[in-house]
Amino acid sequence: VGLRWSIDLRFADVAAIERVTDSVTRRRTLRVAVLGDTIRRVTVRRPLAALGPYGVRKTVDAVDLEFDEPDRFDRTVREQNPAGRGIRMTEAP
Repeated sequence: VGLRWSIDLRFADVAAIERVTDSVTRRRTLRVAVLGDTIRRVTVRRPLAALGPYGVRKTVDAVDLEFDEPDRFDRTVREQNPAGRGIRMTEAP
């Protein structure tokens, strides 16, 4: 607690958003979840730099997120992304 990661993730950087049910974190993925399982994986179009505690840097291809209201997140993405604009949203298998 108190040691956080940050990343500048812009809407234009997002390639895909998928619902995930596994809690397996891939190698170049930043996991942003406190206690629960990851429920959305945001894949980016190009590698991004994440900044961690004590100046640690990590290059990431995806960000795994946990939300209190995942459906609200999905609605917001759809509202901000009319006609798809290249962001693929998928359901978990």
